[in-house]
Amino acid sequence: MTCSPDGRYAYATYYRYYYLAVINTFSEAVVDSIYLGDVDMSGIAVSPDGNRLFVVVDEPSYIVVVSLSDKNIEDSIPVPGSASHVSSIRVSPDGTRLYVVNQDSGRACSIRLSDKSVEWQVPVDAWESPAGQLALPPAGNPLYLLEGDYMSVRESGTGSIIDTIPYPSGYAWSVETAPDGSFVYLACIDADHGNGTLVVAR
Repeated sequence: MTCSPDGRYAYATYYRYYYLAVINTFSEAVVDSIYLGDVDMSGIAVSPDGNRLFVVVDEPSYIVVVSLSDKNIEDSIPVPGSASHVSSIRVSPDGTRLYVVNQDSGRACSIRLSDKSVEWQVPVDAWESPAGQLALPPAGNPLYLLEGDYMSVRESGTGSIIDTIPYPSGYAWSVETAPDGSFVYLACIDADHGNGTLVVAR
């Protein structure tokens, strides 16, 4: 699920049912749906101007670009790697780049939207679900990436590691930043003990 920049709409994948839901956040009702073909969809992101959706299509993964003005597919973007399963996708705040994690090949990359070229690509420990989830603060730097047993803090311009933060218990399931970028929130699960923890990192 992702939300439009103005907060009026939420967009959600209907996993294995081939449609995207368009939800009015004020009325809390599905007001439209977008059909992308008989494909399974996972990751989804919206452009900062609210004009486009970027939707991950699985097996093999590629990214579909949907124009929200007419709900039509206007482009597709390949995911680098011989095998691909995208576990997370984010759009840079200036709308010029996509940050993508290819879980199958264990690599994260930055794709320049102007020509669909790969700007950088780095190895990551994201082969096992739910690793590979990304978060990006409004400032556009750094990237926060869930890896095997830690969260890596990476320079968004190069993918290089700035720091690593180990999980306090279990493993992390999802990650998000505060609106002002001052905190990172990690949902951690301890499967052995059947409980979970919300971790707040400064």
